[in-house]
Amino acid sequence: MSAATTVELSALSPGDLDAVHGLEIDSSPDPWSRELLAGELDGDRADRLWLVAAVGRGRRRRIVGFGGVLLVVDDVHVMNLVVAPGQRRRRVASRLLASLLLAAGDRGATAATLEVRTDNVAAIELYRRFGFEVAGRRPRYYADGADAEIMWCHGLYRPDVRARLRTLGGLE
Repeated sequence: MSAATTVELSALSPGDLDAVHGLEIDSSPDPWSRELLAGELDGDRADRLWLVAAVGRGRRRRIVGFGGVLLVVDDVHVMNLVVAPGQRRRRVASRLLASLLLAAGDRGATAATLEVRTDNVAAIELYRRFGFEVAGRRPRYYADGADAEIMWCHGLYRPDVRARLRTLGGLE
């Protein structure tokens, strides 16, 4: 990738909310509201970590993805992972997911969980590559009645798992 197309990760900031919300609307049949996303930044939210993926700099900076996790004792819940339709299959989701899971591991998380639409084959494939396994199903989990797979990944503290995350995320 050239410097112009390098994806940079940074913490989600209030100035990113319009772009992030736009991606959410474009990518989800049941998008989070802007207010809900803004609420993730309110106050001291040490139990949350949100990252954005952007290309370009300054006025040319364009957010192409974002993700967020919730830390609960020694587990991390992947709340959201979104990549702009035109940026999919370019490792943006892999960089975001690896970075979020590694940071959660640094904060003491030993396992990660998430729910994913059963019809979101690309996302399920991504999560499987990262070591997530289906552990159950939530019938009619989404507002449109779609089911969700419950997936788990264990061993975030293990050196081999952390090395795999770095490799999959292109973070080496």
